[in-house]
Amino acid sequence: MRLCYPLTTPDAGVRIMGLYGPYEESFALLAKIGYEGAELMVRRPAPELADETKRLCGKYGIRIAAVGLTPAVKADKLFISSPDPEVRAAALERAGEVIRFASELGAPFCIGSFRGRVSEEADSLLDAEKAFRRISEQCTAAGIPFLVEPQGASNSNYMNDLEQAQRFKKEAGIGNMKFIFDMFHAQINEPLLFASIVKNAVDFGLVHCSGKKRLAPGDGAMPCREIIGTLAVCGYDGWYSTEIKQEPDQETAARRAFDFLNNVKQETGR
Repeated sequence: MRLCYPLTTPDAGVRIMGLYGPYEESFALLAKIGYEGAELMVRRPAPELADETKRLCGKYGIRIAAVGLTPAVKADKLFISSPDPEVRAAALERAGEVIRFASELGAPFCIGSFRGRVSEEADSLLDAEKAFRRISEQCTAAGIPFLVEPQGASNSNYMNDLEQAQRFKKEAGIGNMKFIFDMFHAQINEPLLFASIVKNAVDFGLVHCSGKKRLAPGDGAMPCREIIGTLAVCGYDGWYSTEIKQEPDQETAARRAFDFLNNVKQETGR
């Protein structure tokens, strides 16, 4: 079990469910708490950001576990499945920029709500498949993994659960797509939660942990220990991150998440 935590890069300009603020202070805090890695949330990385990130990783002993685009969704309303071809083109251009940034850090490129929604138009799903194939090809060329997070209907109207995501992957012909397993979305959307984990764990590249209502894991309403135990039995040994509300403040949230997950790590011996 390798533990990481999300944080925004200086270009983000918006808050996410992770650390927000001075970049180096976020790295210093993760190191002080005991995290091994960071999940970066990027909007539009400046040319010097990769070198600065590498410097901070070396200084604080932090690895970059993944790179996502949530700030670009929140601030710029970019979606690769937008029915507006100009928005779609801008989203794909931004994805290419962030893929290049992720490749400099040797980290996976991640898509969650950045995929957007498909419309009822006949070509809309085909456009989404084309966009995903292009991103897949760019990630392959860059030598980095490509991760997609199945999310509920409040965020998107396709790939809402793992079965749908696997079907999309097959029909689009995207062999290198793996998945982010998000406990919050999975508990709501997976018809048979643990059976789905067992069936799909081989394709997981990152796990997002949380408690009920996006609070820190360990509140008892989310079966985090059981889920992590099942993942361990299935052979998953990748990164565990969180996607939680920063309550009562971001340092407390980060510490609570770490304390719970680190205890589970000790219990499982993983």
